[in-house]
Amino acid sequence: MPASKKSSFITFFPGGADFFKKLRWPDEKRQCIRCNSRTIYILGTGRLRCKECGLTFGDFTGTYLGQLNIPITDIAHLLYLFSLGIPVYCCRDYLTISIKTAYKAYTLFRRAIYDHSAQSFFDALDAKPELKESLQSYFSLDFNKPWGSGKKYALFGVIAINGIVYTFPVTDEERTGLNIHKKYVQSISTLLCTVRNFCVVEIPVSGSYLAIPGVMEHKKYHKLTTKVQRFWKYFNDQLRNYQGIGISHYHLYIKDIAYRFNNRGKNLFYPLARMLTRPVKRK
Repeated sequence: MPASKKSSFITFFPGGADFFKKLRWPDEKRQCIRCNSRTIYILGTGRLRCKECGLTFGDFTGTYLGQLNIPITDIAHLLYLFSLGIPVYCCRDYLTISIKTAYKAYTLFRRAIYDHSAQSFFDALDAKPELKESLQSYFSLDFNKPWGSGKKYALFGVIAINGIVYTFPVTDEERTGLNIHKKYVQSISTLLCTVRNFCVVEIPVSGSYLAIPGVMEHKKYHKLTTKVQRFWKYFNDQLRNYQGIGISHYHLYIKDIAYRFNNRGKNLFYPLARMLTRPVKRK
């Protein structure tokens, strides 16, 4: 399609902003984002004001959705493409916004998945105190700090809990503490099964980007669970869909891929839309 005739896959989005507002306020009763008062009135500009504390805010203030300064129909369109797993570079002729803006939106979608998945991981660990204690003896499990990214490889951990695969940060120091000895091989991503409960993944790095591996392998120090084996194949297949993943935010892609794996065959548009309308937790 010629660039001069760009059009959306979604020519009409039913409800527009009302769709996201209903997700933001499920009971249709707005409340102040500062004092939680429900005494709210609407200004002529469409913004909201709390009668109790005087705060003026928007329906999506403090949410992931509120961080995007683009029309709501464009957000819905991008979210639709993202939910289908279509990279930005594959649909540039169908976007009504710039590629740069679309990439920023995709990054925000992945950030929402990252935060949601991190919380789900801790909820799963809280239900298994012994497993949590075992993991914390090896890893800090701090999702707010950078994940391991040495000059030769990037790192992350993998674990299956109750049939759900979770990924978690592994720093270079933590990897060293596991006493894993392996000769580095370029263009090979490696799944290192260190103990029964978890695995550590190494992905080769080229400059400031992940070197998307042409070969995958795993070192069987312990038997892999069926779920982790399936994730490992799915993970490597998904990596090849991207033209380049910057080392500075590869952790967002890791979480995105794990989320898609755990929700294979499901329509992701609506759960992702709900994530975007949830308040961003202050770190």
